[in-house]
Amino acid sequence: MLRRFVSSAFALALLHSHPVIAQSWRTLAPMPNSLFGVAAGAVDNTLYVLGGSSSVSPATSVFAYDPGSGTWTTKAPMPVGRIGAAAAAVNGVLYAFGGTGDETGVEAYDPRTNTWSVKGRMQTPRVLGGAAAVNGVIYVIGGMNSTALLSSVERYDPSTDTWTQKASMPTPRTMLGVGVIDGIIYAVGGFGGIGNELEAYDPASDTWTKKSAMPTARRELTANVLNGELYAIGGITDSFTNAVEAYNPTTNTWASKPVMPTVRSDIASAAANGAIYVFGGIDALGILSTNEAFGNFTQTIVSIDIKPGSSPNTINLGSSGVVPVAILSSPTFDATQVDPATIRLAASAVRLNGQSDKASCNVRDVNRDGRPDLVCHVKTDQFAIQPGSTSAVLTGRTFNGQDIQGVDSIQIVP
Repeated sequence: MLRRFVSSAFALALLHSHPVIAQSWRTLAPMPNSLFGVAAGAVDNTLYVLGGSSSVSPATSVFAYDPGSGTWTTKAPMPVGRIGAAAAAVNGVLYAFGGTGDETGVEAYDPRTNTWSVKGRMQTPRVLGGAAAVNGVIYVIGGMNSTALLSSVERYDPSTDTWTQKASMPTPRTMLGVGVIDGIIYAVGGFGGIGNELEAYDPASDTWTKKSAMPTARRELTANVLNGELYAIGGITDSFTNAVEAYNPTTNTWASKPVMPTVRSDIASAAANGAIYVFGGIDALGILSTNEAFGNFTQTIVSIDIKPGSSPNTINLGSSGVVPVAILSSPTFDATQVDPATIRLAASAVRLNGQSDKASCNVRDVNRDGRPDLVCHVKTDQFAIQPGSTSAVLTGRTFNGQDIQGVDSIQIVP
């Protein structure tokens, strides 16, 4: 049965007429290659994706993404391929640290000349650590090598090309996320402790402080900063997750945020233009080229009807079937202009017909208002829905680039 956001049809029409600005996800142009274990960073609002792998061998590839044009370009490759490197930028130069392929190696990329240079080596071999820049220097934190999980912290000064050991992180761990807020470095999640640790490092005093634990313990996540909050995104719990949780350092509290459209781990992120961009990774089906962004984007609120004609809208999370969902047209919105390839219901995509790339969608007037609606069948085995949930969110985009979002009630059944 259809659930509308407001009780008044007049008010609903106003929502359709006036898009709203809200925190939401966008699915963007995929990377040129499918890669996991990449490193990522931003220089002058251009995002760079470094290395990773599409199989078992470390890649040397470097791709640049322009958020303004939504396009990718290939840049000069790294001198050495790396999987699970850490990256951070200082003074317009992007640095890559360690990773499988060269665990102590450091290389610097200058976008102005599209060239790489080799820098002084780290004192500790490491892969799957984190890196963060504060006041013109870079701190490389945690990770692992062939002998141990690491708690060590090294400070790199690009002006002198030298390294200094700093106070160790309280919890040795790898596959963690790292971000900086107001000069404080936050290390979250990872493998080595419980997986929900949040520890804060103050470079001024060279000290660590334990903070409120992350609600969802996980590893192989990514972390970044948006609007003064630390976002922990994706990773692995007992399975792949698309959970997004934000930490507010002022209140020392966590809050759940809209889930990432794609469930995945082994990802990297970079922030630019008021959004966090998340690249590549792995899901249950393989290695990904996915590029998704979270930020304050303009969306049109639409009405949807899960399992048209049924009440309640029951969902069996253990099934491997499909669930129909209708996107309803209105006087100011044409549902048939939604691109089926962009539709996600509870993070699950539309089923494809057979071995083709044609989406399982059709056009019909579901609510008999004389307007054509778009009905698509979504795969249930990829739903990112928690037991006890009472609603599901649909996102998508029209062929002309208009983002949409709708919500309908659901009832989880065994």
